[in-house]
Amino acid sequence: MGGLCDYNGMGALLPFSAVKLIGLVLWFYLCMYSVQRSDRSPLIADRYRYLSNIAAIFFGPLVLIWLFIVETVRDIHEGRLERHNLPQHILDAIVNKPVRKAGGVSESPPIELMDTSGRRFKDVYEQVGSGDHQIQVAHFNLKRCASD
Repeated sequence: MGGLCDYNGMGALLPFSAVKLIGLVLWFYLCMYSVQRSDRSPLIADRYRYLSNIAAIFFGPLVLIWLFIVETVRDIHEGRLERHNLPQHILDAIVNKPVRKAGGVSESPPIELMDTSGRRFKDVYEQVGSGDHQIQVAHFNLKRCASD
């Protein structure tokens, strides 16, 4: 056959290797995943984002590994990550958990409900009268609708 065709063991001759084709398809999807992940990285300035995407298309997960190493070293030097927490940090990155930062959990602002004009519901219902009762009713109805 002159090496042009591979025999796949099932009696058919293919002009390519099925294993190589599967590997190529998997590498393509891994590269596309790398583009998606590196595109959201805060380590890359907006003006260099297109270069990062091009590198991720060709080098795939190697770009993600490089970005992870750079971020980890930067966090260690800035004191946001202790060396004894490094194995847990690596494990969290592998399983895609939110990475823990030194200093504990940050307090997020509470969610405030507003009407279409941008006024808080509390301010609107206080003007009507008996605001606490109406706020409790609104809160109850929102919880009920959210659970449906």
